[in-house]
Amino acid sequence: MAYPRAAFLLLCLLLAAMEVPAVTKIDEGFTNGLTRDGRSLRRVSRVATDDAAYYWIQLENYPAGKGSTRCVVRGGPKGETLLDETDSWDDDDTEPLLFCGVDGDEKELQEGSYTFTIYLNGDVVGERSIAVDKKSFFGKQSMMKQYKYGIGILAAIILGYYWIRKKLHGDKTIDAAFPEKAAKEAKTHVVKLQPAAPPKPAEPTPDDMLAKFKAALAIDANGKPMKAEDVLPIAKAARKAGDSRTAVAAVRGFDKTYPGHALIPDVYMLSATIMSEDLKNFDMAKKVLHHLIAKYPGHYLANEAKRALQALPA
Repeated sequence: MAYPRAAFLLLCLLLAAMEVPAVTKIDEGFTNGLTRDGRSLRRVSRVATDDAAYYWIQLENYPAGKGSTRCVVRGGPKGETLLDETDSWDDDDTEPLLFCGVDGDEKELQEGSYTFTIYLNGDVVGERSIAVDKKSFFGKQSMMKQYKYGIGILAAIILGYYWIRKKLHGDKTIDAAFPEKAAKEAKTHVVKLQPAAPPKPAEPTPDDMLAKFKAALAIDANGKPMKAEDVLPIAKAARKAGDSRTAVAAVRGFDKTYPGHALIPDVYMLSATIMSEDLKNFDMAKKVLHHLIAKYPGHYLANEAKRALQALPA
């Protein structure tokens, strides 16, 4: 008699199971805005850092009676658990949707990716991820503030355009709008035209001065450069060109032509170099170097003259 009774109980359980339909997920998604009745949802694929972010699931055959739901939000820069809350019920007043998320006020998401998981009576019924972007400056402002910012930027662009046009072309559009200011600026902004300065002649090169000096020597063998400052450039240019005699002619008698001039030690040193290196007249080079050391013992070229003396043949 025990077997028929067990079979009867098993049949009752099967019939009860057939009468209770399984919970089925009809739809799911993310929203950043909820209505009071929970019916009108704005579907989104991304949200901003200070927006509300809710993962929702619509179920069929929602279980009545006693039960519980759990919402878990994980992710962000460190992959931490941002939210883990459980809600239970013990009545027949059930909702058609399950929600899991944050409202952006008490808990604000950071930039990154987050995973939302919904449990029903301990079982996972839905899990999805969403990207969270950093909100821009204008995105943080209300629509009225964005409108005011836009009007201000547009006005600045228009004023800037007419200001540049006035400066470039003398446009009178702004003057017509502000006649008093235009008249005041006309009195104060007076530009006096100055005659253009004649172009400065190009500075002669050492080669130019050498050519002019050689032309003067052709007329007068005892000719001298026009200025004391031209002597060294002419002599160096002549040496570079291999014309040692013209170099000697340029430095000859410099201390007598320009007594007390600051370039006398430099001319002495160059004269000694020409005599020793170009003309191999070591005796004259020694004489000039001794004269430089004796007459200008404190000059920096005096030490150089001493070294040059030691290098000359005995």
